[in-house]
Amino acid sequence: MSIIIKEVLVNQETVDIVIEGNRISAIGPHAARQSNLGVNAEKTANGSHVAHTVIDGHGKAAFPGMVNCHTHAAMSLFRGYGDDLPLQQWLGEKIWPNEKNLDDEIVYWGSRLACLEMIKSGTTCFNDMYFFQEATAQAAKDCGMRAVLSLTGMDFFDSDQASALKQRCREWEKQLLPDTLSASCHEGMLRYALAPHAIYTVSGDTLRWLKAFADEHSLLLHIHLSETRHEVEDCIRTHGLRPVQYLQQLGLLSPTTIVAHGLWLDDEEIKLLAAHGVKVVHNPNSNLKLASGHQFKYQELRDTGVTIALGTDGCSSSNNLDMIEAAKTMSLLQKGWREEPTALPAEEALQVASANGADTLNLNAGRLQAGCLADLYLVDLNHLSFVPNNNTVSNLIYAAHGDCVETTIIDGRIVMQARHVEGEDEIIREARRVAKRLITT
Repeated sequence: MSIIIKEVLVNQETVDIVIEGNRISAIGPHAARQSNLGVNAEKTANGSHVAHTVIDGHGKAAFPGMVNCHTHAAMSLFRGYGDDLPLQQWLGEKIWPNEKNLDDEIVYWGSRLACLEMIKSGTTCFNDMYFFQEATAQAAKDCGMRAVLSLTGMDFFDSDQASALKQRCREWEKQLLPDTLSASCHEGMLRYALAPHAIYTVSGDTLRWLKAFADEHSLLLHIHLSETRHEVEDCIRTHGLRPVQYLQQLGLLSPTTIVAHGLWLDDEEIKLLAAHGVKVVHNPNSNLKLASGHQFKYQELRDTGVTIALGTDGCSSSNNLDMIEAAKTMSLLQKGWREEPTALPAEEALQVASANGADTLNLNAGRLQAGCLADLYLVDLNHLSFVPNNNTVSNLIYAAHGDCVETTIIDGRIVMQARHVEGEDEIIREARRVAKRLITT
């Protein structure tokens, strides 16, 4: 199956985008005419006919799919619950007590709801940290989304819980990994990772064990780190080290480590992250909502060579999964706290939300280039956010929200067209139903 997008706007230029299988095969003015496909299902070089879809790109602009590099998809069911509380109180009183009710069905429909929201706002891949990851895997598969899904764990410094977490990993190793390593296949729709929650919920010994397990199976390791000032102060009190230094002591810093938040870093920690190739995911809306802080050291990280990606965090703390909104917040925060209007321009914000995210997850995506995975979306240029269209990228980042997205294509398959996603009414109905079983306190 192939797709031709005719005469669509990309970087203020009208081009054709030709998709063959799951990749962009050509992009440029008249690319459709010059490709093997032609515009009328002409014969390819070997004489076979290729069925394809032609999308009229007039009045539309194309962008590379957003990559949400830190979220908790099924927590979409917590949207609007426990708002306006400090992080530890919010976790201890609202989230963790109700998460005891989680099961496969709840996580499945919560994740389907998240996938629906992401598809409708131009996100084509997400890096998830949550429980019952196989339910999330099924949800992503049923929605046609690309995802990296983590076995997530905490031991709360209890030896019995640590043993149970390690046993879960061993069972996962036997039951899941043999069929999906493809987990190390960087082009697969579903891949797997390991996610110790944080240094304040997982003991040092368990963190070391999990890192060794991840390395053995070529898995990414995804962890919250330096999210709050309190976390840093507590780490210094307990270990005599700042959080990044503590991870270095444990041997967790590596190019396969993804740090979520990284909000409270000093200069030496930034150098350590760069030296070890660690990736950092900025979550601006969540950081603001939970009052974790606002002075994310974007320029310092970038200039030291750290790859910075963008995430929404879960709907429980950011309240939506709109990466376009998150990109705007990220850019405006840098301008605001630095008092510098040129800090993090719109083009760079788009790159962080797409190409940098793909690089963080080792995906050949996040760019509209021949050879890249066909993960992209089209926006409606008649949406008020794009009128007048003096600069399409600026309009996307500074004026628009996710509802400007008209078509979403993932892995060469149209998963939304004319803002319609197959099965969305059922997803909304079932998500409402299971939310009543989840939130009981």
